[in-house]
Amino acid sequence: MVVAKKVVKTPTYVTYLVDCEAPVADGLMSAEDLRQFLHDRVKIDGKTGNFQKTNYQTGVTTRYCTISAQGNKIALEAKLPFNKRYVKFLTKKYLCRNQIRDFIRVVSTNKNELALKYYQPVKKSMEN
Repeated sequence: MVVAKKVVKTPTYVTYLVDCEAPVADGLMSAEDLRQFLHDRVKIDGKTGNFQKTNYQTGVTTRYCTISAQGNKIALEAKLPFNKRYVKFLTKKYLCRNQIRDFIRVVSTNKNELALKYYQPVKKSMEN
């Protein structure tokens, strides 16, 4: 009789970075405040604060998400599936709550990175 081995899959994680260097340098916001806002608002499986799950039968703890501030960047490491669009949505919500959404926009700089940049005013030239 052949006994099949049980294969344990390791979860796949993705890391998203939010670069908030320009607003932090100008004193409009704090990177730690944004990190705390994301920590309080991120929902996993429809629940806020659901960052890890413990299987009490096996004693295995599975980590779903970690949020850390690294200087002027916020690193959000999450177990897939987790959307970058959701991180962008929460960042925009933070900007609205602090009433600086009119001056700053959230831009995707590459596959796993977002950046907070100022709107560029349009200069109208008078040509006669």
